Amino acid sequence: MINETTLEYLSTKGHTPPRTDQTRIAYATDWLSRLRGLLGTSREEWDNAQLIIDPCQSIHTMGMRYPIDVAFIDPRMRVLSIHMNVPPRRIVLGPALSLLVIERPARKTEWYQEGEKLSWLMHLRNGTKQLIREDPREEES
Repeated sequence: MINETTLEYLSTKGHTPPRTDQTRIAYATDWLSRLRGLLGTSREEWDNAQLIIDPCQSIHTMGMRYPIDVAFIDPRMRVLSIHMNVPPRRIVLGPALSLLVIERPARKTEWYQEGEKLSWLMHLRNGTKQLIREDPREEES
């Protein structure tokens, strides 16, 4: 099942977000939705949107109609690796510490940066906001 919410991106490195201030985020958390990913969708359907696949350590673009951008994220919400413009019919293996993947249709706009720690402000349906960030046990150096 894919669940959707709106998130506001908060960068820890102070660079321009890889999208507008708010974007539609979909979560693929069950086996079938993780396997499917963006398969069978159109670029227009995912304009200003991203898919988080959790858990995930590798992705495929078999059957895709368009290239995608991919970011592998560790449990502390640190970007481990990025892959831009991954064409159809490919398999991409993430680093061993990958916990989840963020996908979007390939774009020429900014994307996450390797080493960046991610934080998001989730807009809940009841009008409140909840901060989602890296593992709170990690100390900043």
